[in-house]
Amino acid sequence: MVHDASDPSNGGPFEQKTFIASGSLILVTGANGYIASHVVDQLLQLGYNVGGTASDVSFNPDPYVVIPSAIENVLICSRQRQGNHQFEGWNNESVRARAAWDPDTPSELKPVLVYSASKTEAERKAWEWVRLNKPSCGFNSVLPSMNRLLEWFGNVVDTARLHIIATLDIEVESEHLWACAAPMNWAQVIGILQNLRPSNTLIPTAPTEEPKDYTEIVRSRLALQLLRIRLDLA
Repeated sequence: MVHDASDPSNGGPFEQKTFIASGSLILVTGANGYIASHVVDQLLQLGYNVGGTASDVSFNPDPYVVIPSAIENVLICSRQRQGNHQFEGWNNESVRARAAWDPDTPSELKPVLVYSASKTEAERKAWEWVRLNKPSCGFNSVLPSMNRLLEWFGNVVDTARLHIIATLDIEVESEHLWACAAPMNWAQVIGILQNLRPSNTLIPTAPTEEPKDYTEIVRSRLALQLLRIRLDLA
């Protein structure tokens, strides 16, 4: 059930900032996934009832099977949300989308690239559908750092919070939130593992000339700001 933010029955100050009153039922698709499972946990802590669907990530390497199916699934969700207020999706890199269709892409890379491309194309079509149909619901998307081509990191708990903010916050609409905290590379990751497990001989030697990502992700500023000011969604 969706409540209007101006409805006095919403109660306290937290509910007045959200599209959906605490205690309402929220559907989380792919609830068995890594990020989605944290979304479910946090929604329950906030007092919502949660229903979920399970996703079967088989990493099929065939883009002609995976990508059209992903597009159709997200469009079905978009059409069914027309009478409600807010809808949230997520996206991957367009570079990976192109590589998924490229017949020269190495076969060992194909499954994850096709999976990433399915997210890219599904969101692209969803935004296109929103522009053409102008539904009464809002639409936001979240780009988790773990799914980016460039090397940045983000905490999964914060990423889940951004998904919740994108769904509930009345002031967040038509936004593409980049869940990227800071740049990283695999040399840093290996260094952390070596410090934690100095006797583990299976940890490889860190590369010495690995490039660093100096890209400035402007859209991540809004995500960081929302995480700071919406402490009630924690």
